[in-house]
Amino acid sequence: MSGIQATNQFGQIVVTWDTDEDAYSEVYYGIATPNLAATNRMLDLIHEFTLANVPAGAAVSYFAVSQDEAGNR
Repeated sequence: MSGIQATNQFGQIVVTWDTDEDAYSEVYYGIATPNLAATNRMLDLIHEFTLANVPAGAAVSYFAVSQDEAGNR
């Protein structure tokens, strides 16, 4: 995994990163603790998630996970 970043795009938080091989991806996030999740069950090299249910101006904690077809995280 590389290039993990969160940006503000038109008032929404978007988390992106790349992997060096096709991988499934998940991002866990929340205001106090990461208690929400978004998942992409398609193999891809470029991963992007728009975080839902985040109030404007809130500080968000998040972490990203990618897993290849063999199950390596």
